[in-house]
Amino acid sequence: MELRKIAHIKTGFTQKFGIPRQSGLVDEVGQIFL
Repeated sequence: MELRKIAHIKTGFTQKFGIPRQSGLVDEVGQIFL
């Protein structure tokens, strides 16, 4: 099975997996590009 990228998210977080545990560090929401 081949997996391909369907979207890209741009946030203020510096780390790849920073969203769940560091949600209070950035005032802005992220943008999802399809």
